[in-house]
Amino acid sequence: MHIDSQDMQRLEPGQLIERELAGCEAHRYEITLTSSQYLEVVVEPEDINVVVVLFAPDGQMLVEDDVSCKQKTSIKLIVDLSGNHLLEVRPLDEAVAGHYQVQIKEMRTATEQDINCFAAEKTLAEGMQLYKERTVESLQKAIAKFQEAFSLWHTVGNLIEEARSLNNIGAVYNALGEKQQALEYYNQALPLWRSVGDYPGLAATLNNIGKVHNALGEKQLALEYYNQALPLWKSVEDAAGFGVTLTNIGSVYSDLGEKQQALEYYNQALPLRHSVGDFIGEAVTLNNIGSVYCHLGEKQRAIEYYNQALVLLLAVEDISETATTLNNIGKVYFDLNQKQKALSYFNHALALQQSTGDRDGEATTLNNLGIIYEALGNKEQALEYYNQALLLWRTLENPVGVATTLNNFGKFYDDLGQKQQALEYYQQALSMRRSVGDRTGEAVTLSNIGVIYSDLGQQQQALSYFQQAILLSRAVQDLTGEAVTLNNIGKLYDDLGEFQQALEYYNQALPILRVLEDCDGEAITLNNIGSVYSALGEKRQALEYYNQALRLLPAEENPANFATTLNNIGAIYNYLGEQQQALEYYNQALPIQQSLGNLASVAATFNNIGTVYEDLGEKQQALEYYNQALPLWDTVQNRYGKARSLNNIGKVYDDLGEKQQALLYYNQALLLRRAVGDRAGEASSLNNIGAVYNTLGEKQQAFLHYNQALSLWRAVKDPDGEARTLNNIGGIYDSLGEKQQALSYYNQALSLRRAVEDRAGEARSLNNIGGIYDDLGEKQQALSYYNQALSLRRAVGDRAGEARSLNNIGGIYDNLGEKQQALSYYNQALPLRRAVGDRAGEAVSVHNIAKVYEDLGEKQQALDYYNQALVLHREVGNQSCGCCRYSW
Repeated sequence: MHIDSQDMQRLEPGQLIERELAGCEAHRYEITLTSSQYLEVVVEPEDINVVVVLFAPDGQMLVEDDVSCKQKTSIKLIVDLSGNHLLEVRPLDEAVAGHYQVQIKEMRTATEQDINCFAAEKTLAEGMQLYKERTVESLQKAIAKFQEAFSLWHTVGNLIEEARSLNNIGAVYNALGEKQQALEYYNQALPLWRSVGDYPGLAATLNNIGKVHNALGEKQLALEYYNQALPLWKSVEDAAGFGVTLTNIGSVYSDLGEKQQALEYYNQALPLRHSVGDFIGEAVTLNNIGSVYCHLGEKQRAIEYYNQALVLLLAVEDISETATTLNNIGKVYFDLNQKQKALSYFNHALALQQSTGDRDGEATTLNNLGIIYEALGNKEQALEYYNQALLLWRTLENPVGVATTLNNFGKFYDDLGQKQQALEYYQQALSMRRSVGDRTGEAVTLSNIGVIYSDLGQQQQALSYFQQAILLSRAVQDLTGEAVTLNNIGKLYDDLGEFQQALEYYNQALPILRVLEDCDGEAITLNNIGSVYSALGEKRQALEYYNQALRLLPAEENPANFATTLNNIGAIYNYLGEQQQALEYYNQALPIQQSLGNLASVAATFNNIGTVYEDLGEKQQALEYYNQALPLWDTVQNRYGKARSLNNIGKVYDDLGEKQQALLYYNQALLLRRAVGDRAGEASSLNNIGAVYNTLGEKQQAFLHYNQALSLWRAVKDPDGEARTLNNIGGIYDSLGEKQQALSYYNQALSLRRAVEDRAGEARSLNNIGGIYDDLGEKQQALSYYNQALSLRRAVGDRAGEARSLNNIGGIYDNLGEKQQALSYYNQALPLRRAVGDRAGEAVSVHNIAKVYEDLGEKQQALDYYNQALVLHREVGNQSCGCCRYSW
């Protein structure tokens, strides 16, 4: 390289030069050096960021360093080649003019100590370069370099650099996920910083120790170390360090669910980071604030903060953090169910990451794209992105990323109903998370595995995983994880019919979610509690909880959960016999789900609407909706849902008297349920098939299927299903005239229903027992059971059941010759049947009233009612007529 002395100034020892540097200039200084000399040049910019480069006489670049304003750098060198060296100072970017100082601090013959120091600095620089590569191999090599640097600094007795080397080794172990090793090295650095009174170094190391404890889930310990660092930063007036630690404290409070406290710390950090020109740090803090608002459900506010961060990051051209922020914005739009908009942000982030070779970031975004395509129902595309992400994480030897993607694969196959496949992926993720000490992630995966075992009917196995998960979540103070697992345990007990246990766990989750201000989670839990009260037959109480959930879920902010809650409310109204009200709620849910492209939810709602029309006696309309659901289940490859729809279609044909057609659909559902390992569903299908064979008079076939169902209900510990099947077996014995045997089965069903506080089921069993005593001629005993059933049905708001009980009581009084009393009960049943749209039941009640009038000799009255009954019987296709007792 030719040096033109006219383009530069000479720089001599002891000479201090202060100059102004414009945004497009470069200042050059000539320094004459001889071989084996030691040189130290100090450059200190005041109000501009600069790049400092030192060239050898042959043009080789020896040193390059970026220096921020109000910082300084020392360029140190042991000279190899004699001659004129060139020092260049230029702006880091095309900024406005600013000032800097430059001077030669030392220029002399190098000593052995100088040589060791220079070797240590060179080794340190090599270690830093390896650290930036962030592969497992490069990080392990970086440790060796930092250890070599530590030995050299120890030789020359430089305690500050020894401490810095130990800090660097700790940082590498932290990056490798070896947290305890990281802590060991950070703690070795602490006494060195203290012995030399270096408060900035001490504060930085305390901050690093806090970060490790935070990652380990030891939140209170993390806070202790961060709070030790804070006064040190303050004492040396280091606003940059102070801002970093305030941001870290905010993150801990955010993780602990104390969002307002987190915001306080973030808002303290923000002006500090801005004041020192730490635009990247400022953007990180803005991102964190956005994350808090996102969690609080204030999605638009979150987007505002993310966009502020984006402006800063684009200005400083930090492509990596820009991509991270684009990802964050994409996630908000995903939460808002604006999936195409989310897709646009994720794709923008991906393009940036690929252009800069940010493979870690690229893998994260590929994962996000997999999640969004899965939500859009594009399973093949989702799988492709997950596989790309997994391959990248494995190439990068990033076990945390690998575990995250394996977990996503698990959820993917779980949603498809492929439980064993899901289990395999979750188990792989679990091993990974344990290997890197990711206890928060471990708890999440344990909970996911528990859900799978619960779905497979292996409740004790599920409970074991849930209990492991909850202990870990509590150990790392992960309140969100704890609440999710409490909900999962509640759901398990709910499925087992242990409703009080379920309520206990749901009610433990509820206050945690309120502390976290997690409205979505709170609404889900309120929905779950509503579901328990519904199962207990306390429909009005269930409705109250569902409506609380609905109020927490603005339709525009969380349309998916909003639609789910509408569906739940619809189911209650359907049960209460308010079919039109039920349809209204289902029809509100349907367009929301269709707009979201959530085909599984659309199919579920079609199923629900079909059920309403079935209950209204509009069987063809019901079939139409069930058949609309079927292809949707196929599209989303959900065999669980398809089995439910097949089962429902079978039930319609069953009700229409087309028993062979019913068997065809029930058997298709049975095969699917066996294929996916849904043992509870399998038991339900066997129960239905048994009922068809019973109606066809094939009692042995009915017994065979009922007994298979009974074994399965007991295996999966489902007392509700067990009680239903015991009831059905009792029904066969009843029809065969074996009344005592029937009574035995009905009483077993009654005990189970009382044990789980299933008041609606208890009423059905009491009704059936009443029927046996009625047939045995023990009318007072029958009346006692019918009246118990009636009270329960009124208590739970079961108007259809209430009408049946009133009809049965009327029948007793009719047989006892107490005609006015009979008429009173039949007349109470009639308006209830009209209210719930039970046309067949209405026909029976009208017929029964006609018969009483006939017995009383009121022929015209009797004729009027018989004619009404005839019209109704023809309308519902019922060729028989007479006084009917219902055994439901």
